[in-house]
Amino acid sequence: MSAAEKCEFKMESRPYGDGRTNFAGITCGWCKTELWLPAKDAGWAIRIFRANKWKVGNRPNQHRCPTCFGKARLGRKPVDNPAIPPEVGKELKKRIVAAHVEEFKLTIAPPAQQEAQEPPPVVEAPTTPAITPSPSAPALSPPTRTARRRRRLGEEPPTYSRRDNARRGAQVVLGRAAKDGHDFFVVRAGPNCWTWKTRDEATDKERAAWARRNKETPMANEPTNVTPIRKDPMPTADTKPAPAPTRKATREERGKIRDELTRVYNIDSQRYAGTDSDKAVAARLDVPRAWVSTIRDEDFGDHDRNEATLTKIADLDRAIVMAKDATAKLLQMASEAETLERNLTAARKLLEG
Repeated sequence: MSAAEKCEFKMESRPYGDGRTNFAGITCGWCKTELWLPAKDAGWAIRIFRANKWKVGNRPNQHRCPTCFGKARLGRKPVDNPAIPPEVGKELKKRIVAAHVEEFKLTIAPPAQQEAQEPPPVVEAPTTPAITPSPSAPALSPPTRTARRRRRLGEEPPTYSRRDNARRGAQVVLGRAAKDGHDFFVVRAGPNCWTWKTRDEATDKERAAWARRNKETPMANEPTNVTPIRKDPMPTADTKPAPAPTRKATREERGKIRDELTRVYNIDSQRYAGTDSDKAVAARLDVPRAWVSTIRDEDFGDHDRNEATLTKIADLDRAIVMAKDATAKLLQMASEAETLERNLTAARKLLEG
């Protein structure tokens, strides 16, 4: 059985708005006050009555209206421990409060003020020793500063959990250009604790430990404002040195080239005979091709061509003409095919109609 079924709300159909709807009724188990509210079922009724400050019990006689429920809550009293008599409990409470007050006074008062507040020793007769009243509580010593407080005040160097963090912390304080082993030394401050010290504060033992850990010799204490050595940048396309000047042709070499060009180059038709060219003449005479091209351009002709080149040019011209004729024929065939397609389409439409 669900909790909504145990509550046993009264359900009725009543007018609501322009029509009718279900209403749930609840009765207070003490004052017998009734309340009816629109609710679809018992589950909704529990939520609606609790939203209206009602206490919904498991049985009808356990329901409480807001007034009775408030009285019940205010009437609850804490139950005392039956093992402690009431008189003893009151006395314990007084003593505990007094002890807290005394502890608070001792905490906030400085030691000098506490000594001033203490009564002076009472001296009676010379034969009787002085009696000093015992203080109610010993004077508290000033609180000691924690390691975090000492680091914040600069009394203790900061510590880090990792060596890299200590190195970064030193670079933040001394500058990004500071180097470990030169401007400062990262040393171990505990089992899992690291710190850094400037080169003036680091001891010889810490320097030796740093050298063993990094497997290198720490730098000497030379000044840090030394001008760094500048290295020349690698040559780029813009900074490459100019090529050395090439050798010029001698008078005998120029005469040899002219004699060969006179033999193989036709000035009237501006071409070499057979398959000769600037490259072939240069290879035959064992001279640079640039020399042959320069002398041929100045004294013989402007074109580096031969009879084979002209034959290839004529063949290419004939091939171009053939390609043009083929293109014209293909365009004509395409036009005829398009006309045929239109005629066939028109004939098919006539047959359908």
